[in-house]
Amino acid sequence: MLPRLLLLSLLLSTAQAGPALPSERGDQSICDFYAAKNYGENNATTQLKLMQGIVAYAYAGGRSLPNGDEDSSGIFNVGRFDGKDVNLRPWFDGSKATSNNNDQAVKIQWMDGGGTTPLIAFINGSTPMANIQRGTNQ
Repeated sequence: MLPRLLLLSLLLSTAQAGPALPSERGDQSICDFYAAKNYGENNATTQLKLMQGIVAYAYAGGRSLPNGDEDSSGIFNVGRFDGKDVNLRPWFDGSKATSNNNDQAVKIQWMDGGGTTPLIAFINGSTPMANIQRGTNQ
């Protein structure tokens, strides 16, 4: 079986390209198809793992993973677009007033559940689920 990172990369690129060919998945939803393909069966647990993997990869990226894609920075890390550095992290880490509370701009730390650490641990297989701290904004 391919490493989880490669499967998630494939899934993300497939999702961008459009739905899987009908001959591959018949009348299954894309979630049903990839949950079964990646985890051996399709049920609530494997669909949760699939969604956690997609979200974790989107936010944490794959750079720090073995054989990770250098261009896969993730939303929480500095990346590049059109030759320029892009840093979206301040919109999530509480350093900018980017949330609305009673019509007032406020700073909220959205990454207080461990930031990228639990996301990367899930993607690289160190943990069976993305273990975000309970009671946090993340």
